[in-house]
Amino acid sequence: MTAKFKTIGFSAAYIVVLLGMLFGLFFATKPIVEKKAMQGKIAMYSEVLTGIDTIEDVKKDTDPVTILDKHLAKNDKDEVIATLYRAFKTNQYASSTDTGIELLVSIDKDGKILGIKVTVDQSISPELTKKYVESFKGSNIQTPKSMDGVSRPSVAFSLATVDEILKDIATSQGIAEVEKTVYEVVFGDDYVLGAKEDVNEGVIKHVYPVTGSIKNGKVFYLEGSDHFNGPDSDVKPAGVRILVSNDNEFLGYDFDDEEVIYEHTKGFQKFVKEFLDGFVGQKLPEIADDIDTASGASFSKALVYDMILELSAYVKEA
Repeated sequence: MTAKFKTIGFSAAYIVVLLGMLFGLFFATKPIVEKKAMQGKIAMYSEVLTGIDTIEDVKKDTDPVTILDKHLAKNDKDEVIATLYRAFKTNQYASSTDTGIELLVSIDKDGKILGIKVTVDQSISPELTKKYVESFKGSNIQTPKSMDGVSRPSVAFSLATVDEILKDIATSQGIAEVEKTVYEVVFGDDYVLGAKEDVNEGVIKHVYPVTGSIKNGKVFYLEGSDHFNGPDSDVKPAGVRILVSNDNEFLGYDFDDEEVIYEHTKGFQKFVKEFLDGFVGQKLPEIADDIDTASGASFSKALVYDMILELSAYVKEA
């Protein structure tokens, strides 16, 4: 064998040995690197959950784009104690498209927020947003709210962004969104229904004061009786709750509360609801007194319409 081939053979053998050493070093150090990375993430998530021993990456490609990280947190008995999320979304009030609102959240299997940390880059009241959102700890991610009595700040865009992130986390967690009640929609998620105040003037039975983050107002309970299906049918009661703002705007209605007595035909109640939908946004004292109620559940609609007109007259005099 010539010296040239000996040199080539030696070089090839050297390269093989070197590669083997490098691969060996890689596989030997890989667990150490992974452990350090895990320890770094555990340290980060320890701000929202205690008792973490290990974490397991469970993020899927199908998760919403706002979800940056998703892990199962386990204790030293290898029991899952929470799901951990890091999620982010920007908006027009961030200083750049790379910044915005980032949440670190830990939730249990039922959706309870065990811990939450917020990083806020917003041009309007970032400190108020942070304080309010971090007070969600202890509430459910489906219906997040302040558990410490922190007032909702007037930062609509920031809170809308937070709401979108939390909805995405709930989606990733497989928790179905809870449909909001009409009270939550018009008064706010944190609305408080005050003590019942008796009125007992005709069909106006009683009223509840309401405070909320969106509006303050009142809920009136109206109940009257009339023929439910033509002049030869029985006279039966029909009740409804009417939601009104403090400036007498008709905000909505409720037939579902347990106090509501409604013995007219339930199958035709949809016509009454459609009729009431036409009043939403109107001022009660300005509701016309000559609206046609002849079509679809006409007797029930006429009764409810008469009750609305009575309420209109009542608030005019109040």
